[in-house]
Amino acid sequence: MTICVLGEAIADLVPTEQGLYDPKVGGSPFNFARCLARLGAPVRYVSPISSDALGARMLDEMRLQAIAFDPANRSPLPTSLALVAYDNGQPRYSLYREGIADTDFTVAGVLAQVPAETRIFHTGSLMLVPDVIDRVASLLEQLRARGIVISLDINLRPGVVRDQQEYRRKILALLPLADVIKASDEDLALLGLDISDIKPVIERYFAGSLLIFTRGDEGATACVGGQQFRVPAYPVSRVQDTIGAGDTFYGAFIARMYAVTKSRLDWADESLLRGALQLGCAAAAINVTRAGCQPPSMAEIEALINGRCHL
Repeated sequence: MTICVLGEAIADLVPTEQGLYDPKVGGSPFNFARCLARLGAPVRYVSPISSDALGARMLDEMRLQAIAFDPANRSPLPTSLALVAYDNGQPRYSLYREGIADTDFTVAGVLAQVPAETRIFHTGSLMLVPDVIDRVASLLEQLRARGIVISLDINLRPGVVRDQQEYRRKILALLPLADVIKASDEDLALLGLDISDIKPVIERYFAGSLLIFTRGDEGATACVGGQQFRVPAYPVSRVQDTIGAGDTFYGAFIARMYAVTKSRLDWADESLLRGALQLGCAAAAINVTRAGCQPPSMAEIEALINGRCHL
């Protein structure tokens, strides 16, 4: 059994105090895969990795974290870049994604990499832009037919495409193909949805799925079958960096659900959901005390949950 991940591996160019830029491995799905592996979940990354020097750093990170990857799945196209700037402590990204490696894939090529024993297939973020999403939709339709649980992290990037209306329309059309969907309050607002009352939004767009709804320091809520289960965030006295916090939260959530569930029906169990949400909130809290995305270990998460450490 394994979890397959399709999505961008990006070099985040993070500003230093000296006015220079420090390249760090990143990209929402790549960070998600790193968190899964850090917590002991079997994970395979199925997007192409560039054959350039930054791609070599991505490969080194996957080897370090024991993320499975086909060494033949390399692309001559360059690694995507994200220039990071901070606005009131929140990271904002200028993305450089023309002719890059992680979109250099075919549906047939990805399907050939997905093992028969795959339980969960995850994608989202920049795989949802208009010039890629049709391939992703075809892929998800075929994977669902195999009985694989589809996980989707909306993770919208404002300004990444010119036609925002088409961007939103295509994402909304893709939602019925997912079993589990993670979205932040900012994601839903960017989709043009009114989140002042989340119930009608759930009924219209997420009725057939499990929605994991995150609201930063207000915690996270699981919405399924007309019920909502909320878990508060862990207090953090000093935030170092919020890069990858959502990816780390969701990686920890999926790692726990993967470990404790046997079938799709278990994903509606309140006790299991609350435990997974708590694990995700603890992982995200630890991550924001560090520079860049650095997912914690299970021992670190359990120490926070059990009150043996404070942030």
